[in-house]
Amino acid sequence: MFHKTSSGNRIWYQLQGSGMGLLIIHGLGGDLETMLPVSQNIKGNFTKVLVDAPCHGKSDDFGITLEELGSDLISLMENLGFRKFYSVGVSLGSIILEEMMLDHGENMTKNALISPASEIDSIVVNKVASWAASENRVSADVLSESYLADHREEVDAYDRDHPMQPERLYPLIPSLMNFTVRGRHSDSECLLLVAEHDTIFGERMSADLRETFRNSRVILMNSGHAIHRENPLEAARIISEYFGK
Repeated sequence: MFHKTSSGNRIWYQLQGSGMGLLIIHGLGGDLETMLPVSQNIKGNFTKVLVDAPCHGKSDDFGITLEELGSDLISLMENLGFRKFYSVGVSLGSIILEEMMLDHGENMTKNALISPASEIDSIVVNKVASWAASENRVSADVLSESYLADHREEVDAYDRDHPMQPERLYPLIPSLMNFTVRGRHSDSECLLLVAEHDTIFGERMSADLRETFRNSRVILMNSGHAIHRENPLEAARIISEYFGK
């Protein structure tokens, strides 16, 4: 099903189950189907609302600020009858939910962030920006010329775990480059599932998140960045227990 945004673009979503509202958002380069191993194993009476983020899956490709996207997702949940709801997000999905908690915390009951980030990782930005420069979409001076060479091993590892279509993702990059939680605060309740072996985000960002979201707790997972693929059953078990308390 499609939800029309305030700008007239469309966001694709899918419903599972019935009960309390639970918004679920995938990571960069994925789609709602990549969340099924986790979503299908979250226990409890929930109407699970899985969405394809803009420039992903069946959603339209369009530029949007995180603030605007958050407002559109609040409208989606309200249209489905959920003024207050739970949420789960992975990586990019966690960033979207963080902005929503900062702007619309009164609508969000409990929030589980998997492989969360306090800002978008430079590997991702530089990879998409590199493509954009090669296509003359942006000038090359947006890049650190030596960045990709200096981080080749990390970039190759990211490629293996996160096959991306940069031509689709490009419209999102401006808003992601400007995102940070630093210096901001929210009382929203959240659980941070941090990957112990995450070379992309990992613990280095969790300190910023704990400072911003003071009503949060961290669980370290024995996993790489892609917790939702490497350890979905354990992630779903922890989230189910958290939501059930």
